[in-house]
Amino acid sequence: MLSMNSLNFSNLECFFTLSQNLSFSKTSTELKISQSAVSKRIRALEEEIQAQLFIRTKHEVYLSAKGQSFLESIRPVFMELRQRINEFQNEEYEFQGKIRFACFQEIGEKVFVPLMNSFKKKYPKIQFDIKFLKTDEIISGVKNGNYDLGVVSDSILLESIRSYHLGDEEIALVTSKKNSTNKIVDLSRLPFVNYRENHNLLGKYLKQIFPKLKLDQLKIEFSVSSHRSMAELVHEHHYYAVLPLLSVKSEIQSGKLVNVGQKNFKSPLYLIHADSDYLDIKVKELKKYILNHGKSCLE
Repeated sequence: MLSMNSLNFSNLECFFTLSQNLSFSKTSTELKISQSAVSKRIRALEEEIQAQLFIRTKHEVYLSAKGQSFLESIRPVFMELRQRINEFQNEEYEFQGKIRFACFQEIGEKVFVPLMNSFKKKYPKIQFDIKFLKTDEIISGVKNGNYDLGVVSDSILLESIRSYHLGDEEIALVTSKKNSTNKIVDLSRLPFVNYRENHNLLGKYLKQIFPKLKLDQLKIEFSVSSHRSMAELVHEHHYYAVLPLLSVKSEIQSGKLVNVGQKNFKSPLYLIHADSDYLDIKVKELKKYILNHGKSCLE
């Protein structure tokens, strides 16, 4: 059985890194040890707790059911231990290492990649692994420890996740300049472009601005997972779309698109991380940086 007397921090560090990377080569590079040393440390930990933590195939490696359970149970203790060791070793802690971050593609490209770049200029030894994902993938990844921080558009009511209101995206009904002089009488008769087939941004807009109109009453001509492509379709074919103003700021400024809605509505964004009082120091610093600067970037 695993005991405090036999607990090996290096083996645990290797386990946590491999559980995030799911790659022996990436784990080897990140920890600056050989791949054989990674395998040796994982085997030693598996022998210690008498359970197989990873399933290895010819082409991939992933957590076993026991490995996932072990990760979830030991993570809070490990994170606290690592935090306190870092603080004890060096009060002038040098921010370095990898931070894993997940968000939506459009807001990521417009806001968070530039924000991370600004943070990296302050702490040049930080590396970023940024993934553009859907909401459920972001939440699951943060919960399972695959991502240190994430951004979603809904407040998360889970004990295992903490969420912080980051700011609001302003959402508007836009169309081409040619359509802008046409009075909107019946929204259900207009041709729409939607962001993904089952994405709820358009539904949220209807609920807020046109509560009597349902999403299935609209004429959806295109569903496409790119705000840029949506803007082009709206401009070229004179469709309508509900989009964050931040995503079409240049198109509106140039006159290609026009905001024709009765009013805009605000969609909140939340920064999330796994529930722990002891975040890694560099993650805690980035969290503070995003909360301090993120709102102004959304405007």
